[in-house]
Amino acid sequence: MSRVEWHKSSYSSGGDGECLEVAPAPGGLIRFRESDCPTQVIAATPATFASLLATVKAGRLPAWLKSSYSVGSDGSCVEVAPAPDGLIHLRESDNPADVITTTPATLATLLTTVKAERLGSRSRRPVAP
Repeated sequence: MSRVEWHKSSYSSGGDGECLEVAPAPGGLIRFRESDCPTQVIAATPATFASLLATVKAGRLPAWLKSSYSVGSDGSCVEVAPAPDGLIHLRESDNPADVITTTPATLATLLTTVKAERLGSRSRRPVAP
């Protein structure tokens, strides 16, 4: 396996751990991550990455973003939004009053678990919030 060469953003401030890093990925994708969370990597097409950068630079981040895996307008959409102190809000679009706030690391673990289909049997007793 080849070693990934990460490049820090020229806008990063340096040694305080708040650096955006990018690297090429297979299939022409672009990987990006925060230097203080090196295991949490997002891959995007160059067009999607450019769109994200343009949106951030213009200060046009919407309050809530729908997951790209959400389908249709039947209300079964997962939405995310930035929260104070670097946290993340999550909600279902059909029940917007119920919001979960979590850390990026916890959300990354949940997504990894879901993608790997390691959530366990539905017959198990649900865990209390």
